[in-house]
Amino acid sequence: MRKIRKRLYYFKKKIKSQIMTFCSKSMLATKIYYLFSKEFNNEMYSVMVGKNKHIKDISSNNNSYFLRRSIHRIEKGLIMKNRKEVFGLDYIYDTVQNYSALLSKNQLSEVEHQWCYDVLNNYFKTSGQNRVVEESLKVFKEANQSYTKFNSRNNSSVPYIRIKMEEKNIGTIDELLNLSYYRRSVRWYQQRPVEKNKIENAIKVAAQSPSACNRQPFHYKIFLNNPMRNKILNCAMGTKGYADNVPGVAVVVGELEAYFDERDRHLIYIDSSLATMSLVYGLEVQGVSSCIINWPDIPERERKLKSLLNLPDNQRVIMLVAFGYADENEKVAYSAKKTTKELAIFDDHNFETSIQ
Repeated sequence: MRKIRKRLYYFKKKIKSQIMTFCSKSMLATKIYYLFSKEFNNEMYSVMVGKNKHIKDISSNNNSYFLRRSIHRIEKGLIMKNRKEVFGLDYIYDTVQNYSALLSKNQLSEVEHQWCYDVLNNYFKTSGQNRVVEESLKVFKEANQSYTKFNSRNNSSVPYIRIKMEEKNIGTIDELLNLSYYRRSVRWYQQRPVEKNKIENAIKVAAQSPSACNRQPFHYKIFLNNPMRNKILNCAMGTKGYADNVPGVAVVVGELEAYFDERDRHLIYIDSSLATMSLVYGLEVQGVSSCIINWPDIPERERKLKSLLNLPDNQRVIMLVAFGYADENEKVAYSAKKTTKELAIFDDHNFETSIQ
């Protein structure tokens, strides 16, 4: 019986491989293949729910992601060398409408409020004459009648010229390289809690990471010495054997309601990953080690974790980050990295001799 099952297993595997080979030869065949597959169901559903929420929130002037994107688009317009006298006409009115609505509902943080106010104020001061601009300015002025403290500000959140790097005491490439060599995935930790202020400091670093149109479509759910921590770690794969000794875990959650189109569906993974690498470095320089825990797209595990975290359908778990003070007596994996030559392809042949 065991031999029969084994033969059936390999037979099915062979047939599946042949079907995949055939379907990979054309876009149409690939689409037909995935009609009978559940591999992308979770992502498709989350993208659809997120897109629907995004559009509905815009229509009700209640979309902070639209506002953040629009303000960033205005920033980019303001820094153009040969700037148009009037720009942003296709979105400026909707932008101030959202700004006004979110402000009236007290849904803007002080930092966000200052940024939006300063950029919009600068836009209206420098924009040329236009009916749409004039109508938008009226909405902007009405929205800020009750917020006079911002009217006296010196546009501190508008585009600016950076101070030269050497004057900022940022450090050297050698120091950064040494940090990257030292940082490794740590799976064994001392049994002492991580101070909350160190985590907050690392998140401040993560927040400065680049994000498409500055939407920052993610957040961190952090659990310290909490029974929930073990339940979360047990949802992941590859944590067996060391999960019980992890002092803290951060769940990186992507927010698909940040987007109006399917084309942007991958940005939750890109933007959150950029930020999380900065988070990891931010922890490491404070003496707190970490380990990125992969989160493969397995429906059963995603449903379980989303239920534990009470996440809405338009949000997806991106990855987990275990962290704590490393047990210095335990080993870390060497994990040989690819060389620069393997990772980089320069189109200028003059660089070839310098790549090692």
